[in-house]
Amino acid sequence: MMPKIPIKHVFFDLDHTLWDFETNSFAALQLLFESVQLDVKLQVTFELFHLRYSVHNHYFWKEYSKGLISQSELRWKRMFTTLVEFGLDDKKYAKQLGEMYLELLPTCNQLFPYALELLTYLKSKSYSLHILSNGFEQVQHQKLTFSGIKPFFDQIITSDKIQYAKPHRKIFDFALEVTKAHLTESIMIGDNPEVDLQGALNAGMQSVYMDHLDRPTTIHHTYRVNHLQEIQKIL
Repeated sequence: MMPKIPIKHVFFDLDHTLWDFETNSFAALQLLFESVQLDVKLQVTFELFHLRYSVHNHYFWKEYSKGLISQSELRWKRMFTTLVEFGLDDKKYAKQLGEMYLELLPTCNQLFPYALELLTYLKSKSYSLHILSNGFEQVQHQKLTFSGIKPFFDQIITSDKIQYAKPHRKIFDFALEVTKAHLTESIMIGDNPEVDLQGALNAGMQSVYMDHLDRPTTIHHTYRVNHLQEIQKIL
């Protein structure tokens, strides 16, 4: 049993923490792939296309988190590099597919097990809950709406809106300011050590490593859990 901590404000990452990005992205990409018949255009299976898109997506998200590319570049470059890999060098088409994917993605609404129960529990304990995400402003709001968890959150803060991405301290400073939260009564819960944990460390905030995949990290964090239900032992 982990000790209780004097927290009033809980900042959640969304993708890969509460919202099952891998499952939802797979479903959205498959819908897109089939609707525009990419198997015919590219002569490739969906499984291979998804595999290579995932690699490029991960790369460009890391670049975005480091401040090396803009949000608008991220939106299309991950699709463009995937298409180029399969012989289709068409930037305009890549941008079109990128936007179609972002329209489909929020409609896929799988949450991680116990996400709804955890949020209900935390609200019953009078915690103020907030989203602190590197995702796109409109898309993150849509994800929260379609998955039914938007009403749990007092503030939804995205890097897209304020132009600073985790782990930059400025997004944490902004989050504390807009929520009127004190650093000592706040905690960050996220799955990404380089983004969520490092960001919390940069800000001097306590953190929970939501380690769904059981991956060790050397980046400092206050607590580590493998299942959302375990957070009830902390808060």
